[in-house]
Amino acid sequence: MEARRGTVAPGSTVRRSALILLVIAVSTSAVAEGRTIRIVAEPWQPFMGPELPGGGFLSELVEAVFADSGFAVSIAYAPWARAVAMVASGAEHGLLGAFRSAEREKLFLYPEAIGMVRTRLYARADAARSVASLSDLEGRVVGVVRGAAHGREFDASTSFVRIEVENHESLVRMPLLGRCELIAGPAEVIEYLLRTRFRKEAADIVATGPILEENAVYLAFSRAAPEAEALRRLFDKGLARIVADGTFAKLAERHGVSW
Repeated sequence: MEARRGTVAPGSTVRRSALILLVIAVSTSAVAEGRTIRIVAEPWQPFMGPELPGGGFLSELVEAVFADSGFAVSIAYAPWARAVAMVASGAEHGLLGAFRSAEREKLFLYPEAIGMVRTRLYARADAARSVASLSDLEGRVVGVVRGAAHGREFDASTSFVRIEVENHESLVRMPLLGRCELIAGPAEVIEYLLRTRFRKEAADIVATGPILEENAVYLAFSRAAPEAEALRRLFDKGLARIVADGTFAKLAERHGVSW
């Protein structure tokens, strides 16, 4: 008997389910061909970097997430804007340490978030004018990392001048060299650099003004890569596993991360 319009023909649900499973299998096998998930990031201490033990918390976390997937993980480092471009083009699979924004949603698929960081302003301790709100930035010069997101209101503002640099170490150096009065960046990263690379000058840089935004941190997958959806599912499954079995908490404690 012919199925009525608007009803489901016998066996069609089974066929549809089989088709979905086939699509997932094909997507996953596309990753399996290379056996390596290629990830790019900027060195982002204290969360990750080639000089940190095990590559840092985020590096070890991603390896643990994919440990049961059968795939190796490769993490390469590049200046942030270049890392974004490499992954957006589909040349690499994932961008580690990414924030989420409307513009990036067009380029990347986002799995579950890994943790949260605070983005805020820092100034030379001898700055003549304090910052109580973003309106106090009018006409001033603020250093930022090229391609980084800092908060919707801050990123949309045209009332101040931005000077762009390649990485966060260069960013901290800018006010110390007198090239700008203010910088904006993730508090955990800026303060780590002040405690380590710039500890002799740390007293010369102080946090100022409100927190610009709290941002979730992700491993974002390139929409240009055909494996992106399969990788997102694998990541979410692996993240749930290491949270449940305590691996996430152990890694965070070992690396001194409060997530």
